[in-house]
Amino acid sequence: MKKTIRLTALILGIIMLICFFTSCALYNDETKSDGSKTSETESERDFAKVRAAYTQAQLDTPVITIGERNVTWSEYLDFFEEIYSYYKTNYGMDIMSDAPTLTEYLDLITESLAKDTMVLYKADELGLSDLTDEQKAEIQANYEKEVSEMYGYYIDYLGSEEYEDDAAMSEAIDKYIIDEAEYYCGEGTTIEEYLEYLYKQEEEKYIKDLLYEAVTKDVTVPENELREWYDKQIDNDTEYFKEHPESYKDEVDSYEITGYISDEKTAVSPLYIPEGYARVYHILFKSENKTSDKYEENKDKMEALAEEYGKLSFEIALNGGTETDNDRLNEIMTEYSNLAKENKTELSEAYKDAKEKADEAYARLEAGEDFAAVMKEYTDDTTFAEGGAFAEKGRLISTRYTSKTDWSESIKREFGKLKKGEYSSAFIDDDGYHIIFRIGKVQQGKRTFEDAKAEIEETLLSSYKDNSYSEQMETWLSGGTPLEYNHELIESLVKRIGE
Repeated sequence: MKKTIRLTALILGIIMLICFFTSCALYNDETKSDGSKTSETESERDFAKVRAAYTQAQLDTPVITIGERNVTWSEYLDFFEEIYSYYKTNYGMDIMSDAPTLTEYLDLITESLAKDTMVLYKADELGLSDLTDEQKAEIQANYEKEVSEMYGYYIDYLGSEEYEDDAAMSEAIDKYIIDEAEYYCGEGTTIEEYLEYLYKQEEEKYIKDLLYEAVTKDVTVPENELREWYDKQIDNDTEYFKEHPESYKDEVDSYEITGYISDEKTAVSPLYIPEGYARVYHILFKSENKTSDKYEENKDKMEALAEEYGKLSFEIALNGGTETDNDRLNEIMTEYSNLAKENKTELSEAYKDAKEKADEAYARLEAGEDFAAVMKEYTDDTTFAEGGAFAEKGRLISTRYTSKTDWSESIKREFGKLKKGEYSSAFIDDDGYHIIFRIGKVQQGKRTFEDAKAEIEETLLSSYKDNSYSEQMETWLSGGTPLEYNHELIESLVKRIGE
């Protein structure tokens, strides 16, 4: 079995290999239904010729050496083959087509592998590779999660196919995993060997994270940088949310769920709060039952009727209406009301199980129990049940604006009836039964620098740490460590292109 170096710290200038290092990479080539490849790919044939030009002794020779850590020529070629295949398969680009192009990529690859090796060498030097039992337990948990996700992926992928029994499906999954194992670790790799490989990858990733934290633990962001960021962003946020107040809830929801606003990189909640927002606690009671197709048909009819009513009413207001127009409005209202009653009856019947839980929870609230405590125990709204910002301070709601991730009209209507500190009785909509609690109004205006300072620092700190880590890496690579390259072997690839 050949050992493949799996990329963990890629230079963006080389390639975007996000999908390439996951199981979806298997489907760049055609595969049989049993998971085996139909034929050897063109890039594999090309690279087989390259590898065959070297003796086993050359393949085993280290080309990058730092202390006890090294990268053999075989491992280097494995890495290069992945990049070569990626460009060939996805872009039809042959990076071995001419010597200058090949030299450029070899320089980037050598730098990337040297950095990856240097990280492990420095971790050894600082004693970070000597893991405690607690750290090993964390690695084991991470490894088990990755393996579970790998099997889950193939279960989902094969779920639409027909199998005689679970054993047949399990056999099909194993074939896919063996194919993945051979892709990463070489022909003949067993599932057991591949699982060992995955564990080793998790262990190395963990050690690399330890080194990053050790190197950057004292990095801070200068106060003036925090203030400058705040002064610029407060003006931007004020202008934007005054013009788009409906977007405020979406941005805050994103921040409070993920830790970032919708750009997925800024860890600062909006600095300007528009008027018209409050916070609410939410207990949702879902049902195990489903509504019928007739229920959905009725909903579609009701939506069409509402649209027709609106257009006709507008036409009457502009040009005056005939008796026929007014009769049609009455017909629409009657038809809509009948459909609504029919659906309400079905919904109440289908959601009986949810109603029972809602009544039980409501009785406990009426007995004086704390709303947040009852919510934590009962709610099927996972954004509240799993803790976090919503469980602590509630979720934004507005009866004035409509956001992309808004509450249902039923919830907003019931919320409008409540005063601060009051909770609703149980009510129903398409999602189930609900009980809500009005926490209070959110104060409109600008957030202060002190209020936002910690969030701003978190946003800026990551880039400061990355820069500090990169500078330290450059220092290590430029001297002070026993770094050696076998340039002769690396350059032999370029010479072969010229032959």
